[in-house]
Amino acid sequence: MGQDLSRRKMAAYIAGTAFCAPLALYAQSVSLRPRSRPGSAASSEFDRIRARAGITGEVGISAINLETGKVIYEKNQAKSFAPASVLKIITALYALEKLGPTFRFSTQALTDGTIKNGQLLGNLYLVGSGDPMLDTDHLLALANDVKAAGISSISGDLFYTGQDFPKISQIDSLQPVQAGYNPAVSGLNLNFNRIYFEWTKTASGTELRLDARGTSIFPKTNSIAISASDTQTPVYSYSESSNKEVWTVSKHALNEKGGGWLPVRKPERYCADIFSDLLAGLGIYIGRKSPAPDLPVLQPIASHESAPLNEMLIHMLKYSINLTAEILGLTATQKSGGDASSLTSSARHMQLWAQKQLSVEEAHFVDHSGLGDMSRITPSDLSSALHQIFRERPEFLSLLRKIKPRDNTGKIDTSSKLEIRAKTGTLNFVSSLAGYVVDGVGSPFAFTIMSQDLSRRAAAQAENKDTSPEGSKRWNFRSRRLQHQILNRLSETDIE
Repeated sequence: MGQDLSRRKMAAYIAGTAFCAPLALYAQSVSLRPRSRPGSAASSEFDRIRARAGITGEVGISAINLETGKVIYEKNQAKSFAPASVLKIITALYALEKLGPTFRFSTQALTDGTIKNGQLLGNLYLVGSGDPMLDTDHLLALANDVKAAGISSISGDLFYTGQDFPKISQIDSLQPVQAGYNPAVSGLNLNFNRIYFEWTKTASGTELRLDARGTSIFPKTNSIAISASDTQTPVYSYSESSNKEVWTVSKHALNEKGGGWLPVRKPERYCADIFSDLLAGLGIYIGRKSPAPDLPVLQPIASHESAPLNEMLIHMLKYSINLTAEILGLTATQKSGGDASSLTSSARHMQLWAQKQLSVEEAHFVDHSGLGDMSRITPSDLSSALHQIFRERPEFLSLLRKIKPRDNTGKIDTSSKLEIRAKTGTLNFVSSLAGYVVDGVGSPFAFTIMSQDLSRRAAAQAENKDTSPEGSKRWNFRSRRLQHQILNRLSETDIE
């Protein structure tokens, strides 16, 4: 690809082109490691911007001109930062190369028996391959397809399995127990492995409900229960019995009414339980539900296919879905013959891939979502990777969401002409923004802006509170405002 990156060509790239071949097939058109320029007059100005931000900790910046491959500005570029959810950029590219943009997951209803006069003589099997976006509506459609296959009753049991997919009870063990963004990971997932908790205070007490809500249906589950506690703390507690997940919540922490999503730790059982309930709603009743032993030879009845990978990536990057990132990372590692028995081993495989394919030299990954705060990457490495991605897979820009420009006070700037395609990342006392400025600027550029105060984060984790640590919301707000102040300054033509 030549050096001419006119706005017309840039617009064509973003509009979407056919997905290219794997990165390994491309020759590098420019150096992957642009040489840093000596400090410029802008350095002192960036230091003043940083000082006015009022945040503790460290800030790292790296910006690379996409036309020339030259570094626009760097500060603490070789310092290792916790990437938070900007790690999903690497995961998305890893999944694209290993799985391909048209890859789909399937969730199947199978049987070891035969259908005779409307009765399934045998057992029904619910078999997943890891679909992270399977929801209650999809599961209802699968149940309807079972009925459409001519089945009105089943003589046997329901067996369920995520096949060889690892069963991981949570992504990061240091998160609050009730964090819906930190669910289990398995081969059968439902509603991002969350269940909806809703409460209403009445004259007789507090009414609590759990359901696997879809668009217009609200099936209940027998495998998860919740009750109110008179204790003030903890707000939530969790335990497991042989056949049930058990939640308690402090009634003192509940308003008059409200709701939210709780994580599910036994997702395969949860998915099978809801599937059984949906079948019962169609008049098809099943007695026992059990994890499947080794699968026998089975006959297909119905199947649900997920959206293609490129659509899943757009959703993952827009809404920063941790489960999707972990499932895609694990699946990519499985497909490439790596060790996907745990998030750590699979992340290590992705790390080695990134080091080889993207020259991400100073990286350490512990998962694929960035939720674990022990992952590390340098601003220089990430910006160089973004630069290479643009040169070799410019259509990747279309997967990144548009970030609304903000003025230096943090308010949305409706007068700005900047078009920003990027990914945000946020943990308590960790904030990142990485991507591209592709229009409204003299020359388009890739950028990474990262801030962290890991000592304050560690202290907050040691307290193990149910709510956000003191000062974290203000720190993160100021960090996000700082990112846009820096981005606005980088976008000015006189930065060089």
